[in-house]
Amino acid sequence: MSLIDRFCGGLRAGGALPTMLLFFAGMFLLSQVSIAVVLEPVGLSQVLMLQTTLSTETFRLLAADLYQRGVAESYLAHYYYDFLHPLWYSTLLALLLAAAMNRAGLSAGSNRWLLLPFVAGLLDLVENSAHIYMLVDTARISPFWVLLGNGAALLKWTLLGATLVAVLVLFARPGHNR
Repeated sequence: MSLIDRFCGGLRAGGALPTMLLFFAGMFLLSQVSIAVVLEPVGLSQVLMLQTTLSTETFRLLAADLYQRGVAESYLAHYYYDFLHPLWYSTLLALLLAAAMNRAGLSAGSNRWLLLPFVAGLLDLVENSAHIYMLVDTARISPFWVLLGNGAALLKWTLLGATLVAVLVLFARPGHNR
């Protein structure tokens, strides 16, 4: 049995433990609230536009606005929390998917789907790294870096959304544990 298969098997077992789910839900919530508090001066719409635009010019204008409004420091400070945040939400979502898979009676052959939230978490780290690289020195803002960082962000959101849909569908369907 490979290390990946053992890891996914551990997630399946962990998905059956309410204490694991509660721990990671609590850590996710604490992390999310911490990020929201730090980003509050920036504004949610500004954050979302900065993290999702594929336009270099729009990214450049949004970055300039951060510095003009004096909130660039707040935006950069959120990364103290955001580099750990993927660990919390990836694990929580993988455990929720594992619990849904357990409830639906899916075989161990489907366990590798549990890796999707972690791929999303790695994409989040790519996004964070690209943004820091560009925002610490705005002369570095380029089509490559915007596409790398925000392409990773958009793919991250797609994977997280698909995983959440899978959790909801699996919990909604009749399973072995009803």
